[in-house]
Amino acid sequence: MSQTLLKPAIISAAAKKRGSGSGIAIASTSQGSAVEFVTSFNLTLPTGIQTGDLLVIFRRHNVTTQNLNPTGWTILSEFSSNGCSSIYYRVADGSEGSTVTIPSGTTSVRDSACICHRITGALTSTPPEAATWATGVDAGAVSPSWGSAENLYIPIVSHRLNTNIANAVPSGFGGYIYEQSGSGATSRAAIANGSLLETSASKDPGAWSITGVLNIPHTSILAIRPA
Repeated sequence: MSQTLLKPAIISAAAKKRGSGSGIAIASTSQGSAVEFVTSFNLTLPTGIQTGDLLVIFRRHNVTTQNLNPTGWTILSEFSSNGCSSIYYRVADGSEGSTVTIPSGTTSVRDSACICHRITGALTSTPPEAATWATGVDAGAVSPSWGSAENLYIPIVSHRLNTNIANAVPSGFGGYIYEQSGSGATSRAAIANGSLLETSASKDPGAWSITGVLNIPHTSILAIRPA
């Protein structure tokens, strides 16, 4: 069984800038979710995709099953603890289509929440790098192997099963986006991220602003190298 549950694409606010103007940017964004007993769902990709763009999907899945990446996409980072948080990426080559089918597995309730960014100006020959996932709302630093550059940093937090939300990005970041499956206490998967352009060799985002206490939050931060 498959199900398509799509929400209109939301274009992220411009990344807050603190650098020299490399040209790397989140050009467009889409988001979507799936609820209950589906084995896959279709996520609409961001608008305006051109060959060479970097595409990145951030996902919170209600079950702990890993390696459920879409065909043609590479798993960059995953963390499984009372649910699974994943980052997938690919470089656009014209074969990605306008939607992507995301597998959900076959066990338990399989809610997912996803955010997808189309990023321009990235050095796509160098994969993005992520900090080690942590539980809680305060990720550790990411120190990309390429060192100092005007990097695009994307902090991520995901959680499940309650009405509380991460309602603001960590201090100094912009571009807040939030997606959840279902609503209120029936939401079994939720994810949020933000963005920052900064010339640095390392970035520790600090804590997310939250309402109440999140249920089993996972957090990390992604670094993307400019061309």
